[in-house]
Amino acid sequence: IEADVRKISLTHLIQVSHRQKRWEEVRSISEQFLQKFPKSQDRRDSQFHRAEARLHLGKNSKKRKEIDAALQVFLELEKAKEEPAVKNAEWFDRLWVLLAEIYFDKKQYTNVATTVKEFHRVAPKSTRHYLADEVLGRCFKNQAKFKQARAAFERVTKDPSGRRTETAAKAQLFIAETFLLEKKYTEAQREYLKVYHLYKFP
Repeated sequence: IEADVRKISLTHLIQVSHRQKRWEEVRSISEQFLQKFPKSQDRRDSQFHRAEARLHLGKNSKKRKEIDAALQVFLELEKAKEEPAVKNAEWFDRLWVLLAEIYFDKKQYTNVATTVKEFHRVAPKSTRHYLADEVLGRCFKNQAKFKQARAAFERVTKDPSGRRTETAAKAQLFIAETFLLEKKYTEAQREYLKVYHLYKFP
């Protein structure tokens, strides 16, 4: 009984710290959980949260080793995507978006495209596709594949879950920028005006 109480307490502490984005605490408590309950069916949750914490801490401190460590865990979880503890987890959709973001940061654009495609395949009803498509659009934009970039960004702006979000506003801005980079100024002005009129973000 004492072990069960401790396990539940650690799980709740991880959730509270995660909601408040206290990443050092998330990592520390997740590590405690994995040390004390390495065979628990909830270990996948702690693995993900520890990796997510390391990713954020690595970005904030610019420590590549933290980001690389997070990537290795995310890849392990991706390989275990058919496990009920993984595919039914509340963080399953976020896993793919974070993977795509890491690959983008590493300029591994082929891996971004593969990850986003697989995300659409394994979770066709996800409400987070627009987040992954926005990353994909940035990949194409960085490679000067402007037509493909616009197609990805337009999926973001038209996605029922993404419409009118700040991510959609960014995507619309990037659509305008692709035209600007192509020196298609009339089209660029039209798309920039959509950002101004359609979205209420600074």
